[in-house]
Amino acid sequence: FRKKLQVWIKKTNEGGDQDCFPQLYKYAGSNKLVVSQDLMALFTEHLWKLTEWFTKFCRNDDVKKFAWIQDPFHTQTPP
Repeated sequence: FRKKLQVWIKKTNEGGDQDCFPQLYKYAGSNKLVVSQDLMALFTEHLWKLTEWFTKFCRNDDVKKFAWIQDPFHTQTPP
């Protein structure tokens, strides 16, 4: 997930690629709104904070411990 955040940050910084936020651009287009650079900067800041949070609280060695979240019906719950 952290790698995906890095891709989103990169694409957002490169000019607000619409692939990262399709619903936002769909809404903006249907309501004749423009997605400003200030809004994209806010999104970028939020994505960086998410990256920092996931790095701090979800270390790589914790991945197996949280596998049950991805597939709760086929994984044993943690002790």
